[in-house]
Amino acid sequence: MSATYDQLVTCDQCVAAMLDDPTLADDLLLIGLHWARAVHLGTPPLDGIGKSTARAVYGTGGARRVWDIIRTDIRRYVPDTSMAARCQRPIRRNQAQIKEHGETCGHPTCGEAHRALFVDPADGTRHSIGCCSTPRCVAWWNGLRARNQAELAAHCPPEPAANHGGILAKHLPELDWERIYSVLDPTWVPPREAEPWRPPTLTVVVDLDHEDSADVPRPVLSVVRGGWR
Repeated sequence: MSATYDQLVTCDQCVAAMLDDPTLADDLLLIGLHWARAVHLGTPPLDGIGKSTARAVYGTGGARRVWDIIRTDIRRYVPDTSMAARCQRPIRRNQAQIKEHGETCGHPTCGEAHRALFVDPADGTRHSIGCCSTPRCVAWWNGLRARNQAELAAHCPPEPAANHGGILAKHLPELDWERIYSVLDPTWVPPREAEPWRPPTLTVVVDLDHEDSADVPRPVLSVVRGGWR
């Protein structure tokens, strides 16, 4: 049965969106293009899509390779480890020094004993932070860790919102991705998704009866700080 005009248009739009997505590349893009035809045109059929994708993308065999690539795109939260290799103790420097050395110590982290995951009590995100062997840096890191543990004991952090994967799911929502993820990783559970950002709505309250009174409390904006710093 040949595809209808509407099916061809939908498939072309899906493919164009995939090609225009900078986060979708390499093998995942090739698999996505093949799956777009399966979803919107039915060629190949979704039944046995792993084997048909392997033949189309890799020539012969390779179904396991297809699923291994899809496994890397499972929607989940991944901790930030970008700051783990270098000491993150803040150092006051002038602009020239900041340009050359940065705003932190920057020396290599002193092994796994001085590297740990710090949890932001405000949003549950986790950052791997380390320090070098300099006594001042070690003292800073130990103090930071003690403060973070106290914060977590006083306030249970929420589950962090997912920040990784789900690229193909964004382009092919017609598929049952929760089932696919669960089959590829039996321990997987649907992660919390971040709420879309909305500009705050402010209301100005004018009390004309007490505008000159010193006893009327004034509204104060406060900042709630969380995180490893």
